[in-house]
Formats: sequence, C-alpha cells, structure tokens
Amino acid sequence: MLYEYLLANYVVNEVIIASDLAACGLNKSTIRRQLKQLTDQGKIRRYDKGIYYLPKRTIFNTEAQPSREEIIEKKYLKCNDECIGYITGLSLANQLGLTTQVPVVVEVVSNKASRDYREIKLANATVILRKPKVDVTADNYHALQFLDLMKDIDVLSELSKTALRQKLLSFMEQTKLSFTMLEPYIRYYPDKLFRNLYETGLLDYVSA
Repeated sequence: MLYEYLLANYVVNEVIIASDLAACGLNKSTIRRQLKQLTDQGKIRRYDKGIYYLPKRTIFNTEAQPSREEIIEKKYLKCNDECIGYITGLSLANQLGLTTQVPVVVEVVSNKASRDYREIKLANATVILRKPKVDVTADNYHALQFLDLMKDIDVLSELSKTALRQKLLSFMEQTKLSFTMLEPYIRYYPDKLFRNLYETGLLDYVSA
C-alpha cells in the first residue's frame, strides 16, 4: 500500500513529488487514486498539484508545512540526490547580498525545463523555469550559475565596483571556481559576459 511506502521512505514534513513515486511499484492511476484517498483521510497533505507531505504538528499545536525553498529544491534542483538545477537571477543576487531587492518570483534553471522560459504557479509563489544551456550536473552547476550571474550583473547588483568584486571573489572562493572550470561553457554566453567580467575587475582573477 502506498501509505506504508511513504512512511518507510519519507519523514514528516518532507516534500513528496507524485511523479517520483513510481519506485513504489504501483501504476500511475493507482498512485493518483491512493494519494487522493490518503489526502481525504488526512494522512497526507496536498501542497499543490502533484506535491504532498506527511503532516507534522508543532509545539504550538499548529500544523507545519514544507517551505517554498524546500519545494523548489525537491521539484527542480535535486532528483535522487543528484543536482539537476540551480537558483539564478535576482533570487541568487539577493542570496549573495548583491542587492536588497526581494524578488517576487524565483528564477530556476533546471534539467526538468523543456523550453527557455516558463512561468509556473506554485501555491502562492511564482517560479520562472528556464532550460539550461547544457545539462546541469554536480560538477558544473556552480560554473553555470556564476556565468548566468555575470551575464546580468550590471542590472542585478546595487553594490559599488569594489564591494561587488569582493562579493564575487568570495563566491568563487567558496565554490572553488577557476577559469578552467568556466571555459567550457563561456561559448554559450553573449559577448556582454566578457564586458561585465572586465568592468567588475574580475577578468584577471578568473583568468588566473
């Protein structure tokens, strides 16, 4: 039965993606039917279409649910613990402290995207899903993420040149990025990338 499989393979409040449940051995129609039955019985909760979780009560006797970030990671960034995507755009710039703007949408590049741009509603959030220039892997996602950022850094950052350069160098250091790692993917980006690398003072650093 599906419920026993969920209890054995998921912890409370962990994101359950319906399309990932094929491993339980049931066919798609049976999975859909049992997910609805379990939801109606209150044994699981439906976050959005195709997204569920095992409910958890908090110490305040309220019910917790997965965060938007957890949903996005499970749906678009990870698959069976393999990296298949990354956060980009204003969302990434905000995470790195390059801007104080809080994005109203989350931009994601993912192998699950079938086209260059798609806007998706995820409960009360909006996700912009983009197709990667090459398949995203654990080995290249930091390089692709950095190049995406540098392509649009002139419109994403609010920092002075010196402060921005330090933030970017810190990101490169933390992710162990080098020009050798970036080089295979640079050809997929417009010439604007080189201009932004030069104007931020990073060209000498990434070439080292």
